[in-house]
This record gives sequence, structure tokens and C-alpha cells, in this order.
Amino acid sequence: THVARFGGDQAISAPRGEGKTTIATVMIIYAILKQWVRFPVIIAQTGPHAERIFKDIKYQFENNSLLGDDFPEIADPVRALAGAPQRGNMQRHNGKLTQIAWKKNTITLPKIDGSNYGGVSLAYFGLDAAIRGLIINGMRPDFVLIDDPETRESAASSHQIAIRSQSIDRDIAGLAGPTKRIARVMLCTIQNRYCLAYQYTDSKQKSSWSGKRFKMLETFPDNTAMWEEYIVRRQEAQRNGDKEGREATQYYLDNREQMDAGSKVSNPQRLDATKMLDGWQIEISALQHCYNIIADYGMESFLSECQNDPS
Repeated sequence: THVARFGGDQAISAPRGEGKTTIATVMIIYAILKQWVRFPVIIAQTGPHAERIFKDIKYQFENNSLLGDDFPEIADPVRALAGAPQRGNMQRHNGKLTQIAWKKNTITLPKIDGSNYGGVSLAYFGLDAAIRGLIINGMRPDFVLIDDPETRESAASSHQIAIRSQSIDRDIAGLAGPTKRIARVMLCTIQNRYCLAYQYTDSKQKSSWSGKRFKMLETFPDNTAMWEEYIVRRQEAQRNGDKEGREATQYYLDNREQMDAGSKVSNPQRLDATKMLDGWQIEISALQHCYNIIADYGMESFLSECQNDPS
């Protein structure tokens, strides 16, 4: 929230699948409604990736009943379009055009008497798009969400890393114009030790970005030998046709206190608590979830995708 209110940079790397994009969607809506920003822009590795976030924000204004109840000056005109953006050209409130825009790649909130949100705009782009000099309704962007700025291929290419870094440091940094510091928040997952995510969350390389790295498993358990046995049992069960590795789960249930000792997970709720038809629960804890990833995909994948600490 500090960056949204006062500008500056923040880079955050979190485990894959931890809901970074969902959090970012809510964060942008919150910043708009708090009147901290008037022209946020979403930039992602590709245009379609950014479009998914943009569509979810539009969906919230179109369908979220709580949002509609609290902010009818935004939601009612949006919903009055009934899925036909062209109606915005003639939409009026108290005889005056609301100037609402609800297009595929940009939106502008309606001007309603007594509302402070009229004219607030939102747009999205892929990181490879031409974004210099972006102006909508006389406004320059004041907040940029950079979500997962690299693909697996680009993260392995020094040339692509350099190009994307230049876009972030030059094109995006200059969007606000020469006299205002833009707010930039980067959400990412580290794929190797030279990719963008690693650089921008490393205070020695990019100190102004105040990089933060989060892990799925903050502290590994003390009894690694028992977890090695768990992995063997899970893989053996899977080879015998038991996809869920029930024998391994039972081994964990029988020895949970010893196997949990010394461990600390960042999100205790991150597990697959689905119950099978016979009542068997797929996973018992977030720690078991971590070791299922290790068993199924390997430690190298776990360290990169879940720990932001690739080898």
C-alpha cells in the first residue's frame, strides 16, 4: 500500500500458485477505491496474460454484489451497459454524458454527480508492447503492476532478460512523465539465478526495488531421513497404481509428530484437503504438500518454483 500511495518500487517473489495474481487484482481495485491511484496499468509477460487480470477486474465491477452495494456510483452505470460497451457513448446521468468506456483493453469509470471516481482509467499491455507516451483522457499512468514479467524461455535467455530489463527501467519508469515518480509493483517467481525475478528481488543488484522473497517451506524438518522414506513409499505406491500414495500418507499419519518436528511452512492452509469417496483425505498438512511436490517433480523444481531459491 505504501508504494501505491506514495510511489516507488516493490518487487515480490512468491511460490508458484500462491495466488499472487488474485491478490494483485484485489490490490488494484482497493487502490482505486481508496483513491490512491487514478490510472493503473497492468503489464505482464504477454498481452493475453495481462488481459486475464484486466478481465477479472472488469468482472468484479460487473458482478460482485458487495462491491456493487458499496459503490453503486461505479457498478450501476457499468452494469447498465448490459454487456454492450457501445452503449457507453450515449449513457447519461442527470442529463450529462457519463463518459464511461468499457472497452477490450481500456476502461474509464463513469462521471456521476458526487462521485470522485469519474475518469479513473485502467489499461493493460504485454511487456513487449509499445507503451511509451501512454496517455488516456489527458492522464499519464500513476501505478504499474508488473505481473510475472518473463516466460520460461525468456528467463533462460540473456538477450531477452536484457531487453525486458530495459523496458522496465526505461519505458515503464517513464510512463508517469518527467516530474512524477511512478509506483511500480512486480510480482514474480524466481526461475534461475540470473533471471529478472532474481535480479529485481536482490537488493545488491536492484536496491530501489526493496525485494522480498517468500518460501513455501520456511524451515525444513529435522528428520530428513523419515521424509526420504516417505518419498520412496509415495513413488513406489504410484508405480503400483495408487496415484495418491496412500501408503506414504499412512506412514506420515503414523509418524507425524516426528516428521513435523522443526519444520515451518509459510501457509498452513496450502494443501489438497479433498476427500475421496471412501473418506480418505489426499493431504493432511501443508508440509506433506511440500514433500509431495518434491516426490513428484524433484527437489530442483521445488527449490525454484516454491522456494524462490534455485540451485
